Amino acid sequence: MNTGEVVDALLALDEPWRSRFLRLTASIATGWSWNGRGEPTREELEEWLENPGLRRRVTVLLQTWTGGRLP
Repeated sequence: MNTGEVVDALLALDEPWRSRFLRLTASIATGWSWNGRGEPTREELEEWLENPGLRRRVTVLLQTWTGGRLP
């Protein structure tokens, strides 16, 4: 999946999972210093997910959560 597809999949999740996945992604991307900041913006997600390792990690989490059926 490319960066835009992963961001779209994150943003398409239903609540409360959308918020949880967004904050988890932000925490992983910032070395766990994101705590308490709310949800990241689309632009922040796109910037962070340009990192192939992070993008792959988030993709695996999404695929596991959705049973391989990404939103």
